[in-house]
Amino acid sequence: MKNITVRGDVAANKSGNTIGFALAGVDAGTGMTSFVGVTGPVLQIGSVTLAGVDMPSGSTLPAAQSLNAGSVAQNVWERNVNVSSRAVTLARAQFKMIGSAPSGSIANVKLNIDGMNIADGTVDSNGVVAFVPTNGYSLTTGNHTVKVFADIVGGSDRTFYLSLENASDILLEDSQVAGAYVMYTVATLTTGTSNLLGGIVTIQGGSIVVTQDTSINNVTTLVGGATNQTLAKWKLTSYGEDVKITTLAFLPTITGTGSSLTNVGMYVDGAQVRSNQTANTGVNLTYSDL
Repeated sequence: MKNITVRGDVAANKSGNTIGFALAGVDAGTGMTSFVGVTGPVLQIGSVTLAGVDMPSGSTLPAAQSLNAGSVAQNVWERNVNVSSRAVTLARAQFKMIGSAPSGSIANVKLNIDGMNIADGTVDSNGVVAFVPTNGYSLTTGNHTVKVFADIVGGSDRTFYLSLENASDILLEDSQVAGAYVMYTVATLTTGTSNLLGGIVTIQGGSIVVTQDTSINNVTTLVGGATNQTLAKWKLTSYGEDVKITTLAFLPTITGTGSSLTNVGMYVDGAQVRSNQTANTGVNLTYSDL
């Protein structure tokens, strides 16, 4: 089941007019089907002074930047917001990802206001990411900083930017007039309140991030005389594109009686790679031609 909503911007000075919509037809791939009697309510347009919301455009924020695939929590869109008269409630915000980078190039996308993450979003196949704060988010009168952060997980050598394309892409409800959504203004735009852009992001080549597997750490105890003991463990994650690793080197530190350890092998996803070696303290243990 799908719920269909029609939204629009009501022009000023239309008090006393009425407006309504009827479903005229549906094209389901087998031809247009007409409907009779599927109508919405006839709405009366009234007059009220709503809260004010202004987004000064100024410079594109953040500025154009080059980021490595694998970079996390990067600022990819930013605007200052000024709320006047009274508070508004942010019910929803939607952005469009535009450029040559595929939609899967960014992940863990977050809407941040005044340093606090208030909603998470995922870029869909159409390049749209929507944020819906739980129970809405109140913006009090005064200045606020709105940002979008994202992890760069793919799209090497591609570019993208985020755009707030239309006034209806951000729903700001007047805190004292239920159901009345405030249309933000942009003083420097004369043709509407659309296309507030973030800077162009150029995604650099693929990278590898190495993290320690916390299941093996400094307090792990080994059993003397036991064989095939796990001595160290790391996680390697590639971002942006497939990355070929040809050599891995490890630096052993062995204290106490003896300065070497025999039958040291390297395993990748549980399978041994190359032959066992003898590890000597302070000397790199190298596995080549991987």
